[in-house]
Amino acid sequence: MDIITTLRLTAFLLVAISAAAGPWATAEDARNIRHVLILESSDLHSHVGTGPEEGDWLLLADLIDKERKKAGGASNTLLVDCGDTLPGTIAGILSRGELAVEIMNGLKYDAWIPGNHDFELGPKRLLEVIGELHPATLAANLNLLGKPVTPWKLFKKNGAEIAVIGMTSPYLSKWLWGDNMEGVALTDMFDTLDKVMPEVAKAKPDMTILAIHQGRFPPARLDGTPLAKIAERYPQIDLILGGHSHQLVPGERLGKSRTWYVEPGGHGIALGWVMADIDILRHRVADIHSKLLPAKNAKPAISAMPPDTAAKIKRWLKITTQESKKIVGKVHGKISGKPRLGNLFQTAMMAKTNAEAAFSGVVDAAAVLEGDVSEADIFAALPYEDTICVLDLERGDFLRIWQEQQDRAKEQRSALYWSGVKIKRARDGTPKIILANGSEWKPDSPKRLKVAFSSYDLASGGGRFHTLTEIAAKLKRENRARDTQITMRQALRNFIAKK
Repeated sequence: MDIITTLRLTAFLLVAISAAAGPWATAEDARNIRHVLILESSDLHSHVGTGPEEGDWLLLADLIDKERKKAGGASNTLLVDCGDTLPGTIAGILSRGELAVEIMNGLKYDAWIPGNHDFELGPKRLLEVIGELHPATLAANLNLLGKPVTPWKLFKKNGAEIAVIGMTSPYLSKWLWGDNMEGVALTDMFDTLDKVMPEVAKAKPDMTILAIHQGRFPPARLDGTPLAKIAERYPQIDLILGGHSHQLVPGERLGKSRTWYVEPGGHGIALGWVMADIDILRHRVADIHSKLLPAKNAKPAISAMPPDTAAKIKRWLKITTQESKKIVGKVHGKISGKPRLGNLFQTAMMAKTNAEAAFSGVVDAAAVLEGDVSEADIFAALPYEDTICVLDLERGDFLRIWQEQQDRAKEQRSALYWSGVKIKRARDGTPKIILANGSEWKPDSPKRLKVAFSSYDLASGGGRFHTLTEIAAKLKRENRARDTQITMRQALRNFIAKK
């Protein structure tokens, strides 16, 4: 489907006025219709100055500026970002999210919904970001460090009152483990909306929007709730703005509901554009038009922001360019492909934590480390802020974790690699574990092995590693699991620099 094709939701009205008032529609009925432009970005991951092929927030800035002017200004336009905004590029990490804050403030966003990756900077930093943002941070299902986040807000645009309910990703515990989940509490999606919707109804909004960091169809491994079920249960929701899945959805109806859905993809590839015709007399949406505006046709527009904001953006881009080129160290030969990259990650994890073994996956199998290794190379191999966590494992638990990975590999599903121990089969078929020092870890041994994992994998790797997650939770209760708060990237950088 062409992403710039305008789609219409005819379920609202075939003709806005006649359907609202029948054949007796009057000039007064026409005066009751307000046109409001809704613009959405999502999953930007601080892609700034990265260009049209990769996606670029500065290109969206041009689109936002032009479309808002066409609509008559900010008073007629609602601008929302649906999360995964802060980390994801070197600029985002170096600035600790400050770059994204500056841009959202500079472009005068109305609302921001935090995504799962936005928690990777830690709950304390996330709370600081919320305090620094001018747009309202909305997340009805989130309590952060003992403080409930604002669940919803009423915005007045072109004379129409629009309620925006925010929701962060419902499945944070599937991706985050350890310190980054401390003080983070989520409520069930339905329980949350059962509480919030009556509050919204009392305000008698002319339009109701749910802005959520979730795609239409969460994968089965997350035990997720399709957004169509939300739409069918709460028919008063006119529009859902989604994210997380990086899908390009110009607009479609959800399930059997009347609710319209839009998602603009990731990295600033496109801008979500929704025009709502709102009947302020009857407090309802008369018609909706939506499309996606491709960023490749735009020009970088730092000029769309205040001069002080533009200066700060240029400063961070300059710092990023300088840091990206810095040489960390040198590797001999070429390290690429899952087995070799995985082994490098695990060796670095063990070196940094003094662990006796390590498990890890490979984030980007296309990454290549060869010769002089720069900060940009390190980031390409490990673009996320996953930290290294250590478990003190008894032999039985170690074998259960290893077996889960073996089973997944046989089924050709995502599996972790390991280093530090060798596992052979005895004549009777039972596993025989050989430690790094050459000794055997025997079944009756009381030894506990110090094993390193990434925080993402201990959280189940997005709903993949149930046995590992179960064991990690048990050991955490027994104080035999800890988050070092050393990132995988730090460990790799340190190892290459020394070796």
